[in-house]
Amino acid sequence: MAGTYILAESPLQLLSGLEALHAVQHRNDVVVCIREDSPSLAAFAGNLPAGLLPDDCLLHSGFPSPAQAAQADHLLLGDPLSGRIQRLLAECAVRPGGLPHITVLDDGFATVRAIRLILSPTRQALVRARVKPTVRRTALGHAAAAVLRGALKLGRLSWFSALTPDESLPQRFTAAGGTLIRHSFAQVRTCLEATAPDAPTDRAVIVGTALAADGLINQQALIDWTAEIGAQQPALFFAHRRQTADELAVLDSLPGITVVESGTPLELRLAPFPAHTPVYSLPSTAVQTLPLVMDSPEIHITEIPRAWWETSAPDSLRRELNAQSALSPGRMLDSQGTRRHRLVAVCDSESYLKWAAAMLDGFDDSFETDLWIVESPIQPTGEQIANAVAGTSRAEAEVPVIPVSRLEGELSAVSPDVVLAAATGPVVQTVYSTAARLPRRPGLVSGLPGVGLPATVKGQRYRRRGDAFIAHSEHERRLYREVNRRLGLPVDVWVGRLPMLKSVGAPQPQFADGTPPNRIVFAPQAKVPEERSQRRMVLLELARAGKQLGVPVIIKVRSRPGEHETHHEQHTYIEILSELIAEGAVGPDDLQVEVGPMADFLTDGAALVTVSSTAALESLDRGLRTFIIGDFGVSRDMLNEVFAGSNLIGSFDDLAAGRFRHPDPAWLEENYFQKPSEELTQQLACLARRSENYELDGRKTRDSIQSWPTLRAELRAHAPKQVVSVYRLGRSLVDNLTGVAKNPGAVGVEAERHSQGDADDVR
Repeated sequence: MAGTYILAESPLQLLSGLEALHAVQHRNDVVVCIREDSPSLAAFAGNLPAGLLPDDCLLHSGFPSPAQAAQADHLLLGDPLSGRIQRLLAECAVRPGGLPHITVLDDGFATVRAIRLILSPTRQALVRARVKPTVRRTALGHAAAAVLRGALKLGRLSWFSALTPDESLPQRFTAAGGTLIRHSFAQVRTCLEATAPDAPTDRAVIVGTALAADGLINQQALIDWTAEIGAQQPALFFAHRRQTADELAVLDSLPGITVVESGTPLELRLAPFPAHTPVYSLPSTAVQTLPLVMDSPEIHITEIPRAWWETSAPDSLRRELNAQSALSPGRMLDSQGTRRHRLVAVCDSESYLKWAAAMLDGFDDSFETDLWIVESPIQPTGEQIANAVAGTSRAEAEVPVIPVSRLEGELSAVSPDVVLAAATGPVVQTVYSTAARLPRRPGLVSGLPGVGLPATVKGQRYRRRGDAFIAHSEHERRLYREVNRRLGLPVDVWVGRLPMLKSVGAPQPQFADGTPPNRIVFAPQAKVPEERSQRRMVLLELARAGKQLGVPVIIKVRSRPGEHETHHEQHTYIEILSELIAEGAVGPDDLQVEVGPMADFLTDGAALVTVSSTAALESLDRGLRTFIIGDFGVSRDMLNEVFAGSNLIGSFDDLAAGRFRHPDPAWLEENYFQKPSEELTQQLACLARRSENYELDGRKTRDSIQSWPTLRAELRAHAPKQVVSVYRLGRSLVDNLTGVAKNPGAVGVEAERHSQGDADDVR
């Protein structure tokens, strides 16, 4: 019976295991066990470079029995996610003498994922990201994870690695009791010094991948990518062991491409290649290990575009692959050769999603961005998501939805430099507190998805843990700075133009002053006017204007019945319109209700009408007629105070008469249509560099102590929808009984009257 077993299921695992024997002291009774049903592994094991397998080690085909493995002093294993390995680990749990020492060897991204799962605070099972495990497989994954966590706690778990995962993972591993042993394939390089190349050396190298064979990416996309490289220069395509013969035949037929069959690990094959050999790869750990054995290879990594992914590819795997590739040589560089910053935007509702998607598109290639939705009762439906991202680079992509319980793990996996909390106050608070727990704290930034006035104390208290707040005009910046000064918050206020506004400087009206439109588009605001009678009046007056002007009137709502918006709407226009039609107060064709991206309705000749909505800015940006209803007042409570002096406010009689006026140029420049500036991009880059250099400390304890209303809001952000519904009903009953002013109080919905954008219509 051996004292030490190396359990290898792939050539790389075997190579890593043998390297470990030379790097650390080992007993004489070592058995190197290889999987018996892998011809390529057997072929590689039978032709190992001289000196790589110690003379006193036994090479054996097949794994030991669980009982034999349980009696060993030391297990070196390559893939903790393997079912065969996990069965052996489960046996170790009942071993009389306690757990053996366990060393995890490199096996690509699977190893990194396994370490993350072992360290997960939620005690997740060790299962592969690319498959949906059965109940039995999940149970086995939990058992194996428990064994490895037990070994970690006892100081009996090591990680022997040549990989360079994000800096937080090794720190967390060693802090939990593990031992990290780094290596650079020193023994492999020694054994290969006199080895000749096994292929022509005047060609580029393409690292093969099993992503298409596993059904994770589109096969044609992989073929096209390979063909593009072959068209530029002759290249050797080193096949992955799981790539199919049919796939390889197609690749081999491409001009300039020669396929090299799988077998020997790339680290052995490419070590003798000449200096500066171009190496092309999709995300792969090979691009981390190859520079250790090759002479200054020129690494070119292509992050997997969103359009390549198949629907079977889990969101977590997509993010982890592309994030890990960012840690490889040659990755995370912009067009100027500078390291790219990673920014993750976390959204909770459709208006924030629209704002974030448009903002991310405005960054240059110095930023690498991700867009997520965090689960909450107000998360948008599929149709709302499509409408929110319409017209952006993510229009055809799937926006991942992250449960709150998994947010910390997902953020840890991508190790962002900046987190943009594009969400309502309580969710911003949750995102901030979660991101602040990461070993390297990212910069924490938030903002509102539209007109951000009035600036309120309550809104900024939710965002007190942040580094910066994004305002959208100098007017807003002054008011938010004053609120932060009153609260004593060290939160910077930056100005960035609303990303939906595309005009350069002040937009020019595209209509003659006082001329009627060809249709009226009404943009509702969830909070104002508040009274049902006022909303009835709005619909009646819109119908009157449509008749007098002889144009159709569209009520452009943000959601269908049953869907959620950023803020709860007490009296919906759809409901009131149905009542008016039933009463005969308006005809069935007088007003049309439609849903869709706001851009689809802001067409030439249209007029945008609203009480208070950021859609007014989008309309102005296009030079369209824009009308702010002033019959209910222009005030802080009506959320339209910012439009004072704009020359856009009029009465229902003005609307019916078609009196649409040009906006005041001075108001435009002071409010949202200032000249383009690089301030936001520059400030974000500076904050990202501070995070990269570990200059962002966690907030002080006093900043973490929250008032009861703030704590209540964070609890609501984690609550299930059913709990929220009961809470909302109870709150409404209490308000009615006590005469307290109504408060929507939705989960993830700020009980703060601070913004058109935050409340409603950035669509």
